[in-house]
Amino acid sequence: MRHGPRNLIRRAERAKDSHDQLEHVTQETLRLESLLLDYEMARDDERTVINMQAGLYGVAIALIALMAGALTQECGFGMRNGEDCTDVPDPILAALPILPLGLIAFIQSIGSVSTIRSYYLRGLEVEIGRYADKPMSALGDLRPVSYIGLTTEYISLRRGGLANRLLFNVILAAIMVVFGGMAIYIGMAIAPPYQVAMAVVYGTVVVILLSQTVEAVFHGPRLFTSVAQRFVRGPGYGGMPRAHAGSGAAGVAESPTKRPRSLASYLVLPRPEDLIKWTIAPLTYLAYAAAAGDWTQWRRFLLAWIILEYLIYMARYQWNDVRGVVDDWNHSEARARARLPVPRDSAESRQNILVSLLVGGIRLIGAMLLAAIAGFPGQAAVMIGAVFGVAVIYELLRSRTRGGLTVSTVAIWLLVGAGYAIRGAVGIAGSGVSPLSRPGLAGMGFLLAFGIMFVLLTWVLDASSYGRVEADGTWSFRPDLRRKPHLAELLRFVPVRNPRYDTAAPSNDAARDPGYGGARRLLLDNPRRPRPQAPWNLAQLAAAASAAVLGVELTDPAGRSPVIHLAAVSSCVVFALILQQIRIGWVSAVTVIAGAVPLVALSVSTGLFPAVLGAVPWLVAGFTYVSFRGSSYQDLKAFGPAVVEKARSLPALLLRGIVGTATWERVLDAERADNAGKL
Repeated sequence: MRHGPRNLIRRAERAKDSHDQLEHVTQETLRLESLLLDYEMARDDERTVINMQAGLYGVAIALIALMAGALTQECGFGMRNGEDCTDVPDPILAALPILPLGLIAFIQSIGSVSTIRSYYLRGLEVEIGRYADKPMSALGDLRPVSYIGLTTEYISLRRGGLANRLLFNVILAAIMVVFGGMAIYIGMAIAPPYQVAMAVVYGTVVVILLSQTVEAVFHGPRLFTSVAQRFVRGPGYGGMPRAHAGSGAAGVAESPTKRPRSLASYLVLPRPEDLIKWTIAPLTYLAYAAAAGDWTQWRRFLLAWIILEYLIYMARYQWNDVRGVVDDWNHSEARARARLPVPRDSAESRQNILVSLLVGGIRLIGAMLLAAIAGFPGQAAVMIGAVFGVAVIYELLRSRTRGGLTVSTVAIWLLVGAGYAIRGAVGIAGSGVSPLSRPGLAGMGFLLAFGIMFVLLTWVLDASSYGRVEADGTWSFRPDLRRKPHLAELLRFVPVRNPRYDTAAPSNDAARDPGYGGARRLLLDNPRRPRPQAPWNLAQLAAAASAAVLGVELTDPAGRSPVIHLAAVSSCVVFALILQQIRIGWVSAVTVIAGAVPLVALSVSTGLFPAVLGAVPWLVAGFTYVSFRGSSYQDLKAFGPAVVEKARSLPALLLRGIVGTATWERVLDAERADNAGKL
C-alpha cells in the first residue's frame, strides 16, 4: 500500500504525456489537412488561369487582326479608293486600340497574380513535403509534392531553358510591335489633338504595362515579398465588413488606417493630391488651340508641360514640404496629406530632408537639360524663374506674418493664384498665342482669380481641421493654427467667432473625434448667409467676371465689341451673386448651367462650338465653387484617392464585361467563388 500513491502519480504522468502526444498529433493532422486543401484550391485556380490565358491570347490576336482589317477599309490610309472605302471619324480611329490594349492589360494582371501564386504554391509544397520527405522510388530522388517547383525550373524566365525564354520574348515582342505599330500608324493619320490624346493615354498605359511585366517576370521574388509583407504587416482580414441584424451601415467595419508613406513613393510623386492641377495647362492649350485652329506645336507643349509639372513644380513642392516639416507633424490629417515622410528621429529626419533637397535639385537640372535638348532652354529658365520667384515671395511673406489680418496676410491670399496663371501661360504659349496678347492676358487673369478662389476655399476648410466643436457649439483650436494666420484669419468670415485655443484639443487622431472640425461642412452648414466680402466670395466674383471676358475672347476676339464684353461680365457676376446665396446642391448646379445660357446666346453667331467653348470657363469656376461649398476638409483629402480608385476600377469594369462575371470572380476573387461553390 505504501507504493500506491507513487503508482497513481506515475500513471497520471503517463496519461498526461499520452494526452499531450495525442493533442500534438491532432494538431499536425489538422495542419496537414489545411495545407492540402489550400494546395488543392490554388492548383484549381492555376488550371483555370492557364485556360483563360490561352483563350485571351487568342482573343487579343483576333482583335488586333480585326483592327488591321478595319484599317484597310478606311479612306484615310490610302489602301482603297473611291466608293470602296469608308471614312471613319478620327475619335473612333483613336479609340480603336483601347479594346486590345485592355485585354493585354488584363492578361498582364493575371500574370502578376500567377507569379504570386507560384511562390505561394512552392511554399506549400515545402511545408507538405515535410510530411512526406521520402523520394518517389519510381522517379529516383524526386520528392512528392514537387510539381510546381519542377515546372518552374522549365518555364521560369529567370532561370528556365533558353529556348522557352526566347519563345516567350518572341510572343511578347510580336504583340507589342504589332499593336504599337498599328497604334502609331493610326496616330499618323488623324488630327493633332487626337494624336496628343493617343500619345498621353496609350503611352502611359504601355509604360505601366512594361514596368509591371518586368516586375512580375524578372523580379518575382521581390514582388511576392512586397505583397506578402503588406499583408502580414497590414490588417490582414481585420478590415473585413461585418453585418449584424438591424445594424445597417453601422455594421460595416471601419476601413484600416492608411499606412505612412515611404520616402521612395514621395520622391517619385511628392504631391499626388495636386494631380488635379496637372489638367490646367492641357485644358488651356486645348481651349486656345481649338479657338485658333493651330495644333502645330503640340509636341513642344507636351514636353514643356511635363517639365513644368513633374520636374519644376515637384521640386518646388519638395522645398515647401521641407520648410513645413513641423506643421505636417502636428496636422490632424498628416497621413492623408502624404507630405515628406520625416520621422521624429533626428538622424533619419535629417537624412530624408537632405535626400529630398538633392532630388529636387536633380529635377531642376533635368528640366534644363531636357529643354536644352528639345531646343527651348530659355522657356524652361523662364518657367523655373516664375515658379520659384513666386515661391520665394510666398515663403518670405509667410515667415514675416505674425498674426492678425495684416497686409502680408492679404498679399499671401492674392499671391496663391499665380501658380495657376503660370500653368495657363504654358498652355497658351503652346497653342501659338502670346500670353501677353489680349486673349492670353484674359486667360491668365481668369486662372489667377480662379486659383485664388480655389486655394482660399481649401484653406478655410483646412483651418477647420485644427479645431473641434464642443458640446455647447463653441469651437476650440490647437495653438498651431496661430502660426498660420493666412488660414486662421479666414475663420472670421464663417460662423466661428472668437476661437478658443486649447492645447488639449484636437490631437493627431482627431479624425476619429465626433466633434472634429475637419469633418464639418463649414461652408454649407452655415446657419447665416456668408458675407459677400468673404475673400473666397470676392475671388469667385473676379473669377466669374474674368471667365466672361475669356469666353468672349475665345469665341471671336477680333469681332467682339465692348458691349458684348460688358453684357457677358454682367450676366456672370449676377449669377455668381445668386450662387453665393443658394444652399441646396442641385439648385446650385442648375444655377451654374443657367449662367452658361446667356454666354452661349451672346456668341452663337460665331457657331455653336465656339459659343459652347466660350461658356466653359464659367462652368469650371461655377462647379468648382459649388463642390467646395458642399465639402469638408476630410472630403477634400479623400477626393484624390477616390478618383484614383474609380479610375482603377474602370478597366476592371470593362474587362469584367468582356470575360463575364463568373470567370472574373473565379480568377480574381477565387476565395469567394470557392466558398459559394461549397454552399
